[in-house]
This record gives sequence, structure tokens and C-alpha cells, in this order.
Amino acid sequence: MAVSDTIAPETKERAARIGEADLVVALPSCHSRELLDEALAALRPVVQDLLPDRKAVILHPEAAKPSTEESNEPAAPNTLFHLFPYPPSPAGRYQ
Repeated sequence: MAVSDTIAPETKERAARIGEADLVVALPSCHSRELLDEALAALRPVVQDLLPDRKAVILHPEAAKPSTEESNEPAAPNTLFHLFPYPPSPAGRYQ
């Protein structure tokens, strides 16, 4: 079985809607809303400064939900900043 066979259809659809990204950042240790919000607050200005007019995808543990729905909120004019949750590994830990 291919890895793509284990990905939920709605996850595949969302990834297809996002398409390509200029930057992908994984935040595997952000297991709570508070940690995720702190990481996003620190990351947003960096993305704005380094990659204006570019699309960034931020991967975070599925268990952590941001305070606000930011999945399509621009980080700067013409910058797409997508949040993308991922499920735990089969061992139950994020890797």
C-alpha cells in the first residue's frame, strides 16, 4: 500500500487546493493551542520579511488548534499563510 493510500480524502483535497508552496515549516512540538499561537506569532513576521508575496504552509499537530481560523489569512499583502494539521504517527507520537 502506498503512503498516499493512508491519507484521508479531505486532507488530499485540502492539499490540492493549497497547491504548491514556497516555504513549508513543521511545528511538531506545538501540541497545544498556546504553543501553536506563540509559534505562529513568532513565525509570521519572519515570513512577512523574508518571503513577501509568497505562499507558506505551516504544518502543526492535529491536536493543536489555533485561536483563530488562520488557514487562509494573509501574513502580508499577497502572501498566503496556510495552517495544515497532520495526524499523529502510528506510534501515537509526533515525529
